Amino acid sequence: MNNQMNTNSWKNLDNLNPNKLLIEKNLNNINNNNHNINLNQENKKERNKKKNKYKQNGEKKSKKGKSQKIKDFEKLKNSEIISRAIEFCKSHDGSRVVQKRIDEFSQEENELFLQKIKNDIFPLSKDIFGNYVIQKLLDKKDPKLINLIISSLKNHFYEMSLHMYGCRVIQKLLDLMSQEDVSTLFSELYENLTRCIEDQNGNHVIQKLIEKLDDKGLGQFLNEIIKNIYDFSIHQYGCRVIQKLFDFLKGEDRIKLCKEINKIIMDLCTDQYGNYVIQHILELKKGENCDDIFSALEGKVYEMSIHKFSSNVIERCLHFGSKTQKEQLIDEVLEKNEKMYNSIISLVKDKYGNYVVQKMIEYSEEEKRKQIVNKILNSKILQTNDGYTKHVLLYIQKLGFDINSFLNNSNNLNYNDNVEDVNKVYKEDIINNNNGYKLNEIQFNDGINNFDNRNDDIYKKTKVESNMDNINFSKTINNDKNKYK
Repeated sequence: MNNQMNTNSWKNLDNLNPNKLLIEKNLNNINNNNHNINLNQENKKERNKKKNKYKQNGEKKSKKGKSQKIKDFEKLKNSEIISRAIEFCKSHDGSRVVQKRIDEFSQEENELFLQKIKNDIFPLSKDIFGNYVIQKLLDKKDPKLINLIISSLKNHFYEMSLHMYGCRVIQKLLDLMSQEDVSTLFSELYENLTRCIEDQNGNHVIQKLIEKLDDKGLGQFLNEIIKNIYDFSIHQYGCRVIQKLFDFLKGEDRIKLCKEINKIIMDLCTDQYGNYVIQHILELKKGENCDDIFSALEGKVYEMSIHKFSSNVIERCLHFGSKTQKEQLIDEVLEKNEKMYNSIISLVKDKYGNYVVQKMIEYSEEEKRKQIVNKILNSKILQTNDGYTKHVLLYIQKLGFDINSFLNNSNNLNYNDNVEDVNKVYKEDIINNNNGYKLNEIQFNDGINNFDNRNDDIYKKTKVESNMDNINFSKTINNDKNKYK
């Protein structure tokens, strides 16, 4: 009886033993891995069987890259290919042969081929291989052929626009359509315009449609867009349509769209997709008539420069803005909260802000450039070991500034030593700032620079690939070179 109790107690102890549980867990992982390896080996055997099967059927590719099947198809006469037109169009090798023969068909053979596929133009346009045959026919630019395809696809334009392969045929067709046919297609898509704009295939058709619509059609299209301008602007595909619309709108219609965008500038600047709309406007206008954008950014340049998405907008402003507009942005950063915190230095150390500083240096006038560089080099930033800082210092060195001469000059160092306290104070200032653009704590933490971050993975993810062998910053930097290679 005692022996039995002892054995039971040992069993209970074994169950509670964490090492034993860990061993069992590891054994299970090993068994799972072995099972996965066996599955992979079985899959490999199946693939090899399929390859051998293809070899037996004579479908092995030759050295020139053509399969034996294509070689056999090429030996066929045109009449034989025409008699099996649908079968050929829907196969991988057959489709390629048909596309080649279309250029070789005589007028009589061409008519026979069209009669053969006439009733299957719609399904062929959606077929993975057949759509290339239809596109090849459109390349001939034959008016009769174009009208035949339009009549076959009529009342199917919406379905085709959302289809992976059909949308390609519609885009090709739009380049060859008359204005009347374009209007017909637009009227068919009009009821489902939002669905088309926000579809990964349909948005390409809509962009092509914008290029072909007349002024009346564009005005009608614009009225629908304005109803949901914000939703489209922050949509993955909708933002592309808004950008295309800016390219083709003129006069009062463009002003009308600009007014709607001006109402939501700040929301778009900080959005994942909306920022591309603002960037496109800046690039399109080259800084002219962009006062609304610059005035919206006034007083918020620092906060926007440390944000993942809006920092891209600031870079565009520095690229395409006028001399006065650029100086306005730069001066705000140089002068902002000067007594409490050195904003330009904090941007240099920020994972997004450092790119903004590089653009400030690149696109500023010579005097302003020297002012920025001196501000950076006269701080203690040269004595820090920071991944983002090094990219700015490298850029400054490329401009011809002697960085090493500043290392021994300790009289001009004016950077606050107590970084953590300053960071804390400045964080409260930004979040509670009633005059500037309000950021909640999550947005702040997403954008604000992390002074003590030494993670090597961050250093690898940079926009600039630099050869650190050519840099002679300081002993601290030189000792740490190997991290960044």
